[in-house]
Amino acid sequence: MTKVIGYNFKILSAELKTITDPMATTSTLNMIVKNTGVAQLGKTVLIPKKTFKDGMEKNFSFTYTVPAGEPILAAQSGVSVVLSLYESEEAFKSGKNPTVRFDNDGILENKKLQLKP
Repeated sequence: MTKVIGYNFKILSAELKTITDPMATTSTLNMIVKNTGVAQLGKTVLIPKKTFKDGMEKNFSFTYTVPAGEPILAAQSGVSVVLSLYESEEAFKSGKNPTVRFDNDGILENKKLQLKP
């Protein structure tokens, strides 16, 4: 999303599923995001301009697999899952705080959204 004004994202639901088999453990974060349209301004997902209009909902899924025997960080106590959005990939790569805001409780000081279990 590059310089888009008018988006206001709200996480409607988020669920972390972990499946373990003899070869690996796979964790998948599934979430539903809604653009409420009230402007308040890992893995990169590109949302092209004009494709996430006011009132729309989109499903997103992020999957991470670790080989058997390696620690599963998402399942350890004291670990939290956070979400962030940037207007450009350059802002993300340069380590800046997120530039797009969520309309949810749980926003951290670094502007990332902490997902609740």
